Amino acid sequence: MKYFLIAALLSIVLVPVLYTARVYTDYFDFKDYDPKSVETKTHAGNRYRHNFSEHARENGYLVYVYICQEELRQEWNKHSEIKYGDNLNGYPLSSTLIRYLTSLGYRKDSVGVSRLTPKDIKLIEQGVTNHKFDNRFFSIYPRIYETIWELDNYFRTGNPNNKSLAQRIEYIKASLFIIKENPWFGIGTGNWVNEYNKVYDQMDSKLDDEKRGPSHNQYLNYMVKFGIIGFLWILFAILYPVFLLGHRRNFIFVCFLIAIAFANLGDANLETHMGLSFFSFFYFLFLWNSTTEMKSSIVKR
Repeated sequence: MKYFLIAALLSIVLVPVLYTARVYTDYFDFKDYDPKSVETKTHAGNRYRHNFSEHARENGYLVYVYICQEELRQEWNKHSEIKYGDNLNGYPLSSTLIRYLTSLGYRKDSVGVSRLTPKDIKLIEQGVTNHKFDNRFFSIYPRIYETIWELDNYFRTGNPNNKSLAQRIEYIKASLFIIKENPWFGIGTGNWVNEYNKVYDQMDSKLDDEKRGPSHNQYLNYMVKFGIIGFLWILFAILYPVFLLGHRRNFIFVCFLIAIAFANLGDANLETHMGLSFFSFFYFLFLWNSTTEMKSSIVKR
């Protein structure tokens, strides 16, 4: 049993790591291009556009080489009701098409579009940017791949807009900057919007004005507003009653607090009406009613 548990714990850690490593390897399996020897014209004699300064890739292929917009528009509009210049899920369909063709290793011209199957066209119309995302409804491969693509794009360009994880990194950077400047008592609760805007300007952040905001992390938010001293006081105020009333062995209560602690890493739950109401209700329910008391009250009824 001991060896079984050890093997199970190792698997829980190693399997996700190895799976992520495989996706990472797929992403960075780069195909080489020689700018001096690439073809400059399509089969139809139109000129390709090559941008070797832009390093975005799909399955190792450069996205912004071998592009002929004129042929892409003309050929795609023959195959789909959604036109080449239309928006799809907030993005131009053209960008989805170019990324999808790149993922297959096709050139972005009329020949490349003509090689697409009806299934490929349907996937592109659904906003799928890589052919490897097909038939992966029960797989986390697409999510990991998109995350790697997002981070690669963010670290290369510094542009976090419209990318959830990249925006969160930018929020955390701004929060840490404020905490460093006001470590002990924070900046208060009334001027955090102005303070964040100042910091984003100082950071030369490329984040759009309407997307600027605080970190999606309850602990950083507390330290920004109340400083380290205020944050420690809040922790004390939450945990002290638990120990004072002898709930250290209250399994349900402890699990609840652990779940909230992890949830607050990804969002500022205690600064929303729903999150605070949820926490307050169950916190005091478990605080004033031990597991034994709740069992006995149910039995009596």
